[in-house]
Amino acid sequence: MGQASHSEGREGPATTPPKYPLGAHLVDEGTAVLGETPWTGRLVHVFEDGSGSRLLSPTGFVWTAADHRLRPATADERAAYEAVSARTDRQRDALAARIAGLGER
Repeated sequence: MGQASHSEGREGPATTPPKYPLGAHLVDEGTAVLGETPWTGRLVHVFEDGSGSRLLSPTGFVWTAADHRLRPATADERAAYEAVSARTDRQRDALAARIAGLGER
């Protein structure tokens, strides 16, 4: 992932620095449809042209979000994200151990 250029010159036109740091927990209000809770994700990429960002769900799904629809996650939303992420990690590790055990038969 490239760094945004902050000055005019050899590196190209000036761009705006990212609003949120990589790894920040953000809520995509654009995913709240029909009263459903909007998705929470961790920021993994910001497009240099400011057209959007990519977020990672706690289950590993990556989606593109419009920056104007993002807001910082609350403490409760971050905790819920981390709980699902930890559960997903445990399930993945258990499955990997089970698969490894199949090869030992």
